[in-house]
Amino acid sequence: MYTYEMAPIFNFMEQKIFQFFQQNYLNWNNIDGILSPGNTQSLYYALECARHKYFPQSKKEGMKNLPKMSIFTSNTCINNVKKGCVYLGFGIESLVLLPTDKQGRIIPSEFEKALQKREKEKYFSLFLNLSMGTNLFGSIDYIEECTRIAQKYNVWVHLEGGMYQKGDFLKNIDSISIQIDKLFSVPQQCCIFLNKYENLLSEANALNSDYLFMKDKVTYDAQKYDSGDKTFQCARHIDILKFWIYLKKYGIKGIYQLLDNSIQTAKSRSQLCVFLIFFRSNFRIKKQGLGAYLYDSGDFYFGEWEDDRIQGEGILFFAFGGFIHGFFLNFMIHGPAFLKFSNGEIYEGNWNQGKLDGEAYNYFVDENIWFKGNYSQGKFTQLIQYGKGRPPSTILNQLSKINSLCQKHKTKNENLSIKVIDFKDGSQYLGMAKQKNPFGLGLLRRLDEKYDAGFAFNGIFQNIARLNLDDGQNMYIGQLQANGKFQGQGVYLNKKTKQWVFGIFENGQLIEVINQGQDEYPQNIISNIYYSHHINSGRFIEKQIENGLFYMPSGYNNNYKNFQQLKWDSFRIEKMRENTFSQNKKIQINVKRNSSAKLQQNNSILNIDQNTYSNRSPKSTLYQFYLSN
Repeated sequence: MYTYEMAPIFNFMEQKIFQFFQQNYLNWNNIDGILSPGNTQSLYYALECARHKYFPQSKKEGMKNLPKMSIFTSNTCINNVKKGCVYLGFGIESLVLLPTDKQGRIIPSEFEKALQKREKEKYFSLFLNLSMGTNLFGSIDYIEECTRIAQKYNVWVHLEGGMYQKGDFLKNIDSISIQIDKLFSVPQQCCIFLNKYENLLSEANALNSDYLFMKDKVTYDAQKYDSGDKTFQCARHIDILKFWIYLKKYGIKGIYQLLDNSIQTAKSRSQLCVFLIFFRSNFRIKKQGLGAYLYDSGDFYFGEWEDDRIQGEGILFFAFGGFIHGFFLNFMIHGPAFLKFSNGEIYEGNWNQGKLDGEAYNYFVDENIWFKGNYSQGKFTQLIQYGKGRPPSTILNQLSKINSLCQKHKTKNENLSIKVIDFKDGSQYLGMAKQKNPFGLGLLRRLDEKYDAGFAFNGIFQNIARLNLDDGQNMYIGQLQANGKFQGQGVYLNKKTKQWVFGIFENGQLIEVINQGQDEYPQNIISNIYYSHHINSGRFIEKQIENGLFYMPSGYNNNYKNFQQLKWDSFRIEKMRENTFSQNKKIQINVKRNSSAKLQQNNSILNIDQNTYSNRSPKSTLYQFYLSN
């Protein structure tokens, strides 16, 4: 469509839709607009209209006699504004990126400071780009406050309306782009650009070509209905028909209901991450507050974060049993901590940047003995005391109960928040919950101290999860259907034989084998399952909930590939992980069972009561732990 003769009905449709928005939302005295391929081209139209309004001579003379311009936008915006500066000849130096708050909204006071600074530098303040639904956070800029400042300095205000809402403040903006395809799921492309200056688009673009846009048309308003002359490209697709059909099918109330349904769906299923935050693989929002995080390695962290680091108190559950409950500093154990591993061994003490420092207790489950010793920067220096049974440590008294962490980060949203739920059978759930029901990413801590983790809805793991089966002897990691049965891609792993099968499951049954192996954890396959399940795109995805953050599985990310790179802690125990770290220093503690009933430790021979070993067997056990170089 480009002239009235070529598409009369569709030109009428456009004008009717423009009037609909003018009367019901914008409250402008006049309106002009065009349907464009998308939000980026709508922004180009806005920049061009602003320039023509203030400098109409630019259509003939170009930019050579114009002052240097200032174009303001958010520092979290996508690159369409920068492209517009290049495309329309302003240059990237004209772009001013404004500071934003934690929700990604332009700070009005910072906008005014930037205005004043640029005007002192002899720049002409031309254009302010605001958003009603930022790409990064879905936030709405402080439109009314920023518009008031812009009017004070006579700056054109353009609003990107990816998420649209009604408000009296809209009457003071100069232009808006409304992304119909995003709002109402109308097939792409369908985006409307509107401004409140009648015929401004034509004045900026029209060349009145006699072969097409003849001046002797008297049966209709050629300037109004020959829309091709006010565009960049002249001929356009008939995008308006898509929206018109939707309006005819659903009606105005039905369109509102579609929008309400979309909002409610986003709220109720926000933990499924239906909205990807951003598309740059090297871009990550910092984790902050209380969060649950499932790594593709199977490890699960529940606790505090600060500036994208594990920092504060939390619990790290290991994929194949055991956990660390304590304080962390920059991913390392720092402060009091309690370590328990799958074989029952316990380490309790204080750590200094990942290394045991001061008095610490060690408990060996096979021997049922403990010893208390002194450590200095991770090195054992002195044996102080030993005994039979569990150690009399007080470290656990220095640690918070998990429930208190949730209270510390309590949110206003009591209906959906991070919680700890204790069940009657003694098991415990840590993660997202809806009232008292697991609902979202979480971990089920079982009585046998193994754990299941994944997405729970109404108390059932579904969507994707890692589950212990057959008393923990086998494990399934993969996709699930709504009733919790295996459905889609998954890995079935036997912990004892270390045999695994990767395949396609249907209604709980394996129907196709894709790959299989033994003696290794199929890390890459499991990572790809997370990746392909659209939960993320190789980076973490998060949903902010009041003061805390709720984290999804990380997917495959080289920065989180294994413990050595992640540096959770500098103190590592061999039985904790199957990974080997060849460059680490090794210290050995030998506990030898023999007829003389003596404990040998670092060449020191210490007498132990004969009764300590009344039930021992004549074999030697080697305990190794590693300290980082």
